Amino acid sequence: MERRIKGLGLLLFSLLLAVCFQAMGWRYFDLLFLEIPWPVVFLLMGAAGLALAVWPEGPHE
Repeated sequence: MERRIKGLGLLLFSLLLAVCFQAMGWRYFDLLFLEIPWPVVFLLMGAAGLALAVWPEGPHE
């Protein structure tokens, strides 16, 4: 249950960051020679949170 709460928290936090960065006008960050859009980073972070929230937990030892 704790893992699901952390996953939902990560998902909501990534949505909050995406909205805030969009409102502030920060579109890209440079990584070496690539311009990576911030929404892509937050989408990946939200996907990890969603996976934590819905993926079934393994057997407890």
